[in-house]
Amino acid sequence: MTEILSAADWITALLFAGTIGMIAFGVHELTGARWLLIIAASLAAVRWGVWAFVTDSPWLVRLIVGGMIGAFFFAAMPASLAWIDARQITLKLAAARAATPPAPVEGSGGAGGSAKVGGNGIAIGGPGGHAGKYGRGGAGGSAEVSGDGIAAGGGGGSVDTDTLWRPPPPTGYEVYQEHAGLPIDPKLRKYGRGGMSPGYAARYDVVLKLWADYFKSNNKPPQDPVENVHAVPLEYVNEKLAAIGVNWRARIVRNLDYEFYVPS
Repeated sequence: MTEILSAADWITALLFAGTIGMIAFGVHELTGARWLLIIAASLAAVRWGVWAFVTDSPWLVRLIVGGMIGAFFFAAMPASLAWIDARQITLKLAAARAATPPAPVEGSGGAGGSAKVGGNGIAIGGPGGHAGKYGRGGAGGSAEVSGDGIAAGGGGGSVDTDTLWRPPPPTGYEVYQEHAGLPIDPKLRKYGRGGMSPGYAARYDVVLKLWADYFKSNNKPPQDPVENVHAVPLEYVNEKLAAIGVNWRARIVRNLDYEFYVPS
């Protein structure tokens, strides 16, 4: 029996040492440390309970040892487990704070595209895109002419904000026409357009459905907003947007495109 009790002492000591070692490491080990502590304490209780029945020591000694074991279970064990739980929460919060990316800085507008002329031609760099709340606007398209031709870079894409969704950037054709003060052909501007941002595209799809309802209810042939943004009255669009309960509205920019915004 002495050998068994001695082995139990060694096992208990190793379990307590393992508990302390796990606490010294990170978050993932603390759950294991909790269980090791419970097993170690339970083994110690059994070991000293067996000792109390087989020992030749006086009953007073047995009662003292039993009282110490009881005090450990009813006082030290709950306090130790509570400390481990609190420590685990603290480590998790620290890990979460460390993993949180820093607050993004305000965005800036994209750079305008460069223009390079090697002959007698005309090269026009596209305008840079508008900044978003946290993103940088896209750079304008560059243009280069080595002879007598004309080249114009498209505009850079804009970045959405929480309250503003801008249309796709102008094409190189539009950039040149506006630079030269010439009218823009609605059909030609359909080609080479930049992509819509996800926020703009989702709202544009809603407006397209309103356009389809308008043409159907008024027995008019459907038109494309890219070719004629005025085909459906803006007042009609915004009245319908209010009716379906969205918090954003539409307005027309450059007399060509919709821009979506949240009214202040």
